[in-house]
Amino acid sequence: MTIRTDFEQDAKAVFKAMTDPEFLTDRNLALGEISSEYEVSEGGDRTTLTAVREVRRELPGVLAKLFDPVSVMDITENWQAQGDGWTGEWYLQVREQPVTVTGQFQLVPSETGCS
Repeated sequence: MTIRTDFEQDAKAVFKAMTDPEFLTDRNLALGEISSEYEVSEGGDRTTLTAVREVRRELPGVLAKLFDPVSVMDITENWQAQGDGWTGEWYLQVREQPVTVTGQFQLVPSETGCS
């Protein structure tokens, strides 16, 4: 599956927001998450975010009987500078549930900002 989002801001501005713990925490809490904590480490052209997010989700009937609607997720994002943009990997593990999600991403300049 591929998801694409276009931003009016340049890649550097979007990268700055997407690696800003305060911005990310405020965004997540505004979306209704119970809690959201981020740590950022930087080294050379690499930036790593680690997050713990607690969320409440409404589950369909059958799933509601099997899973707690409150989940704690451990997330790691590894950003690597590449030219005028960034590439990276994303990992999500839901605690106490057999759920793991991984992905790759890129943030590249475009004529109207970045995507």
